[in-house]
Amino acid sequence: MTAYSNSVGYRYCDCGRVASFQCDWKISVEGHVCARPICAYDVKEVAPGKHLCHQHLREYDRWRTRRRRKEQPSLFQEVA
Repeated sequence: MTAYSNSVGYRYCDCGRVASFQCDWKISVEGHVCARPICAYDVKEVAPGKHLCHQHLREYDRWRTRRRRKEQPSLFQEVA
């Protein structure tokens, strides 16, 4: 996927619309983020001020699913 910009300085989402947001998915321990431009139509806010592109939204959903499985006790586990 490519981020497009023009001579005026507008950045464009992958869908071709003008981007108003950028992806905040952390991609390194140094604090670097994806920063892919996202339009208002495609943006998904997962926390206040935290926006994700489609690719990282899928990764976020997988992470949440794994986390929920770890937190749920087994139906057959004895309760202490």
